[in-house]
Amino acid sequence: MNVILALVFDYDAADWAREYDLPQADAAGDFAAVLRRAVDDGGIRHALDTAWPMMRGHATVHTLDGLDATLRDTLLHELQDAHDADHETALLAAIRDHLATIPHELYRREPRWVIFHTDEWDNGHFLTGTAAEVYFPDGDSVEVDFDGSCVDDLLTDAYGTRGSSAALGVDLHTGAVDFDDFGDNVPDLLGIPAHDHHDGDGCANYDTDYTVIRDGDEVAIADLRDGDVFIDCDDKPWMAARVGRDGPHVHVDIQPATAATSPAPKDPGPASQPAS
Repeated sequence: MNVILALVFDYDAADWAREYDLPQADAAGDFAAVLRRAVDDGGIRHALDTAWPMMRGHATVHTLDGLDATLRDTLLHELQDAHDADHETALLAAIRDHLATIPHELYRREPRWVIFHTDEWDNGHFLTGTAAEVYFPDGDSVEVDFDGSCVDDLLTDAYGTRGSSAALGVDLHTGAVDFDDFGDNVPDLLGIPAHDHHDGDGCANYDTDYTVIRDGDEVAIADLRDGDVFIDCDDKPWMAARVGRDGPHVHVDIQPATAATSPAPKDPGPASQPAS
C-alpha cells in the first residue's frame, strides 16, 4: 500500500539570489539543484524521520523523474481524480448559479436534477447546456438553456467529444454526476421518479394563467393543491387528485367530485324578514 503526499517548496527568486549572491536568472536552477541534492543524499528523508519517528522506515522521498513507473501511474490517476473533482465542483456551482437567476423559468419550484444532452458541431458531438432538462422532485421537468454561463465550456473541457446519444446527469442535492453513452439511461442512474404526465393521457393540461373556481373564489390553476375541489368551465365540480407541472403547463389528474368532496355552497347570510 502506498500513500503519496506532495511536498512543495516555495521560494522567492529575488530573495534567493540576494541571499546566495547569485544572478536572479540563476536562482531557479540553483534552488532546484539544492532540493535535488537533499533528495539524493537523504537529507529530506532524515529530517522527516527526525520530526516524525512513527513513520521512520516508511517514508521515501523522490523527485518526479525519480519515481518508478508504478508510482508515476498512481500519482497520475490521483491527479486526474482531483482534476475531475474540481471540474465537477465548478460545474455544479455554475449550474446552481445560473438556475438561481431564472426562478421564473422554473415556476419558482426547487430543481433537483439536470440532464445535459449533446449537440452536433463541425468537429463532433459535444455535451451542451442548450435545451437541458431540469427535473423537480416529483419527476416533472422543464427545458432550460444555460446561455451566458460557463456550463458549455466546463462540459467540453471535462468530456470532450461524445456520441450523439450521450447525456450527463447532475444531482443538485448530492452533487453526484452520472454520464452514459445512452442518454435514456441517465434518469434511472440519477433515481429520477417516473413521470406519467403527458398530453393525451386522459387528464387535463392548463396554461399557468388559466383560472378555476375553488371554494367560490376564482384562483389560478397553478394554485391548486392535491385534493382540492374546483369548478371548471363546464360548471361541474372536479377533484384534483394530483397537480403537477408538465413543462410550462399545469397538469391535473382529475376525478369527479363526490358529495363528500364537493364544496358546500356558501352561506348567503340570514334571510331578510318580510316587511310588516
